Amino acid sequence: MPGDDGAAAIELVHSPRALWRRTLRGVLVLTDALGSPKALEGTAAALWECFDAPRTRDDAAERLAARFGIDVARARAEIAPVVDDLVTVGALVAERSS
Repeated sequence: MPGDDGAAAIELVHSPRALWRRTLRGVLVLTDALGSPKALEGTAAALWECFDAPRTRDDAAERLAARFGIDVARARAEIAPVVDDLVTVGALVAERSS
């Protein structure tokens, strides 16, 4: 659940129901909950790429911090609202074990 302390430990991944495409400017994502594609540019597009395989929010923050040379705590704080939004619109989902 967005904002939940346990949310950091949940592995998230691109929803199989989300349609997305890379563009010259980033990534366009479309889900059933969106009326039009959502544009992810810059670091938001890099964040989307982090979830091409199941990862926790902390894993994604660490990857982005290393990529952009920033503090992990800052990365964690900056990605939180974007991840929450992508979960809310169904673009990212919790990975289910088989």
